[in-house]
Amino acid sequence: MIGDLPLDNEESDRLGFGAIADQLAKAFLQNDLTDGFVIGVEGPWGSGKSSLVSLALNRLSNEENGPDVIRFEPWLIGGRDELLRQLFIQLEPAVVKLAPSDANDDVRKLLRSYAQVSSGLATLTDAAGLLGLPWAERIARFARLSGSRASELANQSLSELRQKLRSQLEKLRRPIVVFIDDLDRLEPNEAAEVLRLVRAVADFPNVGYILAYDPTVLAHALEKSVSIPDGKSYLEKIVQASFRVPLTQHFDLQNWLSSEVEELVAGRVLTEDQKSRLSTVMESWVNGHLATPRDVVRVLNFLRLNWLPMIDQVDPADAVFLQIVRTKKPKLYDWIEQYVFSLSAIGDWGMITPNANVHMGKKLLEVIDAEGEEVKRLILALQEHLTGIDAYSLYQKDKEFKVFSGFTQDERQRLASNMRLASPMHFRLYFSFSSPSGAISDAEVRDFLSLCANDRTAAESEFSALIAERRPQGGRMAEVMLYRLQSHRDQISSEQVIGLFLVLGHHMDELAKVAIAQLGYPDLLRGDKRQVFGLLERVDPSKRVELIRTIFSTAPSLAWLTGIIRSSTFAHGIYGEEAQPEDKRLLTAEEMECATTVYLKRLSLADTETLLATPHFLSLMYAWLQLGDRKEVFAWLERNTETDEEFLNVLSKMTSLIDSSNEGIRHRLKTLTLEHFFGEWREVEERLKAISDDGSVASEKRVLARELLDGIDDT
Repeated sequence: MIGDLPLDNEESDRLGFGAIADQLAKAFLQNDLTDGFVIGVEGPWGSGKSSLVSLALNRLSNEENGPDVIRFEPWLIGGRDELLRQLFIQLEPAVVKLAPSDANDDVRKLLRSYAQVSSGLATLTDAAGLLGLPWAERIARFARLSGSRASELANQSLSELRQKLRSQLEKLRRPIVVFIDDLDRLEPNEAAEVLRLVRAVADFPNVGYILAYDPTVLAHALEKSVSIPDGKSYLEKIVQASFRVPLTQHFDLQNWLSSEVEELVAGRVLTEDQKSRLSTVMESWVNGHLATPRDVVRVLNFLRLNWLPMIDQVDPADAVFLQIVRTKKPKLYDWIEQYVFSLSAIGDWGMITPNANVHMGKKLLEVIDAEGEEVKRLILALQEHLTGIDAYSLYQKDKEFKVFSGFTQDERQRLASNMRLASPMHFRLYFSFSSPSGAISDAEVRDFLSLCANDRTAAESEFSALIAERRPQGGRMAEVMLYRLQSHRDQISSEQVIGLFLVLGHHMDELAKVAIAQLGYPDLLRGDKRQVFGLLERVDPSKRVELIRTIFSTAPSLAWLTGIIRSSTFAHGIYGEEAQPEDKRLLTAEEMECATTVYLKRLSLADTETLLATPHFLSLMYAWLQLGDRKEVFAWLERNTETDEEFLNVLSKMTSLIDSSNEGIRHRLKTLTLEHFFGEWREVEERLKAISDDGSVASEKRVLARELLDGIDDT
């Protein structure tokens, strides 16, 4: 961490202050300091005033016959009556050292007496007013304030002490420079008292003062504390000359931050994309946002505190960008945190609250607090780090600016794979030292894959535990693991995928029964490239056919196998009108033939209980039908719907979840489904009506028949 202390050596100078400090030191030396002086070094907070003066004073201290330097820190002094006394306490050793040796005792006594008399008065205003006045005129008040000590000093006036002290200070071999820093950080009344102190002793020979402050802030403090209309004019009466700290070039700030970040990531291999985006952050966000050395220091300290503990789990460009925003645009930082939190909810549920995209868009434009082209520039820069921001809508008339746009599953997987700020699995790491609740870390994913390749029993146990573990946001931790596996696609080995598929083949149906589903069918059962079965592409081509034969022959998870076979049924054009080009299909023709042969054989040999117990049984029936074995499907249905009980049982497994605007999401029997499997849906309706009206049938069967009858949907 970099402390907020001024530079004290040239080695620490990253912004070229050394050359300026040299010139400032020369300016001091080339002027006559014997009559005393007050110089102001002005600049906004964080501009490097203290560092510049510190380097200049170091140069002065190292000069032969250069001035002695005292750093006076008024904010450490408890009461204002102590200011003058403490100043003289610090002056004493320097004055004694520089005075003629035969005058040391006299000088020491004079300093102490002057400090005691002056600080014994009610305020420094009184001390300034007493200068030059006979002591007798104020002896009564002084006696009341300082008690018996007054009688010891009553025979001397303050002006006499002052004159004697001046005579001794004129004999100093070298001048003394008193540096008072951060005047603008004092309370208004404290700042005024320090300036009164300086004014009271500013004309002492061979003693000069360098004051560092932000002129705007200090002038405002004086207006408040002294009740004057123009604090700047008041300040000019005290400060004889001032030097303004030059603005730091953005190029220098950028180089400084870049070099420090390079040290932070030293030893870590960055992709070309990461390097490019990190460079873009430096160009886009340092220039125009970081203005002072303190800004860079704050960003670096934020990075050391918040990024270093998570450096292997977050994206470097996003981390640097976020800390720059945090330093200079805290309201935008808060908006970003809320936005990525909301993105994680979209990742969980696939939806946002009504008008949230418009509301968050308007809020973003408010916190940016810019106009015209600057707004567009900032939005485009944000777009590099936050998905879903529609920057181009700003260029189109009458189009409302929105966010949360185009946040697809593929985009979520890409963000997670690269550990980006907008990744639902990683965003919390950018704001705290932990992952989001209900998340799985990269290390946990790697450990699970290692178990899949080397200890399948342990891997199955781990996956079963994840199925049983509920997420605070809903769903199961196993769903998160499947999602995270997608983000590690490029790092997964062939052997790990083979082991993984054997593990999933035993447990995916178990997960399907409890997983979050959109209208009843969870994405995790789909067998396309975007889902977990898409990892098949990582398997050694020579081992793929055998892997497919193994899982389709032995895996108990028929629902998962059904999802795989149905996706390829459409991709290969066996059914439907969505055939894909050969190079876009997940399964080759040979692999599809192998899967189809084994799958159909399993269905024909499976007992009725096994098939009916398969999650999403209707999808299995469609897969069977769409693969072309229609006679066997109809024969199975005929055998297993002979009795009313069997008929009701099969129909109850063939319902679909339908979202009705009037009744919400409900189980329905689609008439199209009935026609596919039973021919004429009216015949099914009549049989259900007959069962529900038959008084000899058990009541629970009649209730079920009525529910199924009411659930027939002919829309």
